[in-house]
Amino acid sequence: MGFMSPTPASPSPAEPDAPAAAVPSSEVEDADGAGAERPAQASHYAMTKKNSSVRNIVWALAVIMAFVVVLAMLFFGVGNDPDRSIPESSRLDVTASAERAAGVAPFPVIVPELSAQWTPRLAEYTGGADPRWELRYTAPSGALVTVIEQETVDAALLASAVPGPTVEDEYTVSGVPCQQLRSSGEAEGTRALSCQGEGWGILVHGDEDLDQLRLVAEASIADAQA
Repeated sequence: MGFMSPTPASPSPAEPDAPAAAVPSSEVEDADGAGAERPAQASHYAMTKKNSSVRNIVWALAVIMAFVVVLAMLFFGVGNDPDRSIPESSRLDVTASAERAAGVAPFPVIVPELSAQWTPRLAEYTGGADPRWELRYTAPSGALVTVIEQETVDAALLASAVPGPTVEDEYTVSGVPCQQLRSSGEAEGTRALSCQGEGWGILVHGDEDLDQLRLVAEASIADAQA
């Protein structure tokens, strides 16, 4: 019995070649055939967005600075001119403060009658062992003048208001004995008038002309006697 030769297997159809991988547009071949990466270009949208952010930051800083300047002007005022007038509605009501103090003070609380050029800065009553009524004014010249009233103008008050006081002159105002004082040492030049009445004493001091201090002292004595 004869042998049959095996039938040769039919060749498998050739598989199609795989498509070549796409080369990214950002890569190009150099002269040697090697791939070189091209730097990516920033989009116009990204650049516009970045510029817009910078402008927004600058604008915000400018608004904040303007707001701070306005606040500073409102708080401190424009300039530093002592002659700048104060609105009537913003002036200190010395009379109202004196009326409140009069109910508890052991002496007649004074309110010297001065011209509108004298601007009140402080009206304060302090109780305790040594009750005190204190007034502060800005004089027409811009100097600060202080009026202190106690039952007695004692050595402690003089030492605190007029350091190292020396008596320059003595006189009377409406029958009230007064002394003209000048400070010595570091505070040399500060002048004061000390007047002692019946159950009250007044001390007027400041870096102001003696005539202006006398004007305030006389107005204070007139109100105390009234």
